Amino acid sequence: MSTKLLSLFFLVACSSLIRVFSQDLNQLEFENIVSKFSMFADGNLDSAQHYGDKAYAYAYLCEDSLLLIRGNNIKAYLFKRLGNYDSSVHYYTKAIGLAESYEWDNTALLYNLYALLHQDYGYHDIALEYLFLSLDARDKNDFEGRSVVLNNIGLTYMLLRMPEKGIQYFKESIRLTQSTTDPWISQLINIGISFKNISLLDSSEYYLDSAISVILSHKDEFNNSMRLDLAEAFINKLLLHQAMDQLDKADHYFKKVDSLLIESDKIKRTYALWNAGITKLKQDSLELALQFLKHAEGIVKKMGAGAHLSQLYPDIARAFQKLGHNDSAIFYFNKSDSLEEEWKREERIRRVNLIELERLEKSSQKELANKEKELSAQSFYLFILSIILVLVGAIVIILYRSNRFRKLTHSQITETLEKLHTTQDQLVAQEKMAALGQLVSGIAHEINTPLGAIQGLIPPVSDHFSFVVSQLHQGLKDVPEDKLSLVLGWAQKYTVKNTTISTLARRDHKKHLVKIFSEQGLSRPRDLADKLLAIGMTPEDENLVTLLSLPGPVKVIHLLHSIVMHERGTSQMELVVNKISKMVSALQTYSQPNRSGDRNTPIDLRENIDQSLVLLANEFKHGIRLVKQYPGKLSLVQGNPDSLGQVWTNVLMNAIQAVEGKGTITIIVEELPKSILVKITDDGYGIPLEARDKIFEAFYTTKKRGYGTGLGLNISKRIVEQHGGRVSFESKREQTIFAIELLKALLG
Repeated sequence: MSTKLLSLFFLVACSSLIRVFSQDLNQLEFENIVSKFSMFADGNLDSAQHYGDKAYAYAYLCEDSLLLIRGNNIKAYLFKRLGNYDSSVHYYTKAIGLAESYEWDNTALLYNLYALLHQDYGYHDIALEYLFLSLDARDKNDFEGRSVVLNNIGLTYMLLRMPEKGIQYFKESIRLTQSTTDPWISQLINIGISFKNISLLDSSEYYLDSAISVILSHKDEFNNSMRLDLAEAFINKLLLHQAMDQLDKADHYFKKVDSLLIESDKIKRTYALWNAGITKLKQDSLELALQFLKHAEGIVKKMGAGAHLSQLYPDIARAFQKLGHNDSAIFYFNKSDSLEEEWKREERIRRVNLIELERLEKSSQKELANKEKELSAQSFYLFILSIILVLVGAIVIILYRSNRFRKLTHSQITETLEKLHTTQDQLVAQEKMAALGQLVSGIAHEINTPLGAIQGLIPPVSDHFSFVVSQLHQGLKDVPEDKLSLVLGWAQKYTVKNTTISTLARRDHKKHLVKIFSEQGLSRPRDLADKLLAIGMTPEDENLVTLLSLPGPVKVIHLLHSIVMHERGTSQMELVVNKISKMVSALQTYSQPNRSGDRNTPIDLRENIDQSLVLLANEFKHGIRLVKQYPGKLSLVQGNPDSLGQVWTNVLMNAIQAVEGKGTITIIVEELPKSILVKITDDGYGIPLEARDKIFEAFYTTKKRGYGTGLGLNISKRIVEQHGGRVSFESKREQTIFAIELLKALLG
């Protein structure tokens, strides 16, 4: 018995030594991953996210509390960069909880980072709570750290529109910073901004100039951080002189800011261009104002910051309005409203998805941890038994327990697979709703535009009709009966005539007609000329001489104009109503799928694809060229039209986002001996080489934030395979081709 106890003690001791050695190796490997993350943290977000996720997964695998704190902190930072507030809060909360439990030395730093997250999203009360916690948790002699927190507290009060209180904390931060070697540039800039907010503009200018002087006095130490601080000071000088109506000086500081910023300073460049545009609006330099604002719009679009676009678009609309381009102004006002609604809708969808993903993540992690512990315990137990028990009975016991464990594992795997299938069905529906959310703003615009056209047509059509009814008898009473049918024939002819002529030709025609009417002694010749040109009658028209020979030609012209414009208005209203009906029908088909899930419906793929194009019509209006190559006759395929419609919508939306607003998308439908082949080609930026093996994986995406869930292609591939088809792609620079092949329907 003593020999067995000694063997057991030896095994436990060896296990402890191996565990200590493993912890050291884990620490080294984790630091290696974090160093790679740090290389990309402020630049390549995709690479940073790759190494950040790897660091988090490794920390979880090692079950090391300190590594888990840092791993959660990295995940929180990544989600903040991606603009996902809820996920960032989730991981910061986990990191802070672990740090407080293990009394981590840098808990104060986590409090400060968590506060800055809430400060960025406007939750200033929560930000203040954690900033004061950070201040209390810091050592009294940590002057530099306490100074940073005091500066952040002052900044929060400034954002709460309590600038006087903010100034107190900025000055206290400067007092602490004076005992260190770091200059107090940020605090001086913040004091300058605070004084501007309470309209003490001279004091504001003094502190901003002081900040600039401090930066310029450190020319030998001038680095990227100081460059950004100097740009921040110049931007606020621009805003200050803008508030003082010193617009030339505001222009001067914009040029200084523009010379300092580099390509990666997207946020500051956008802010500078935006305010430069506002300055030019005040100076009535409208073309230049529009140029600056459109440049800012381009940068914001590349950043994928839809919320900022909704704030920028009203200024662009005002620039167009001042230039007299009312259609463009209305377009940007509507675009601002649509983006704001879309952003709110996407935020709701993102939160719902986040809750579901968090639930799945927690469930998976808990299940994995339990299985690992169970497996580890059983493996260790079997290892001890294999050393102590050499008899055949021990081997039988081991085989019996292994068999039972295998059956239990099989049962658990079956249950897990059933849960995964249920979750997949839910995610397909969520992806469809996310795609529908992206389409809604374009569809709303498509419906609003014809509705506006109808609203604009109703008053003039009504007026023309009332005029025709009231004046028809009186206006034509002197016209001979044989000429009356001639006038009505003219009305029918000019109703369908194309009246589009150039401005120069119209001016010449009008001048000629005015001369003819003046010579005839007709009243208001200019008005009569406009009415005839509106319906398409020119001086060379053979009917003009006959018209002028009629009794009372002025009344005949007015009546002829009203009849033609009434008929044209009625025709236009009919066209736009049909367009609305078509759009609503397509939307109902997409959003209310076939509940029976019938996959045996004969489908004409040309009609099926065109139905998806109706929903995407607004995306093809602004610089994207659509080319369709359909055969005259096409065999049918067999399947679910709603599911296949989701495939076309997903692939076409990817192509639209790839060309970034300008380019060509080509849809080619070909009939093969046993199948139908659909090729969707775009000349966008292509699929990166490193992403091609993962492009169909769930949740993997190469898109900018806010433009995809990473489920579209995964779901599309599953739908096509369920229909007995296959999906493939080819991608190179400026060309990507997705090929979807579906079997022909079996005709009975």
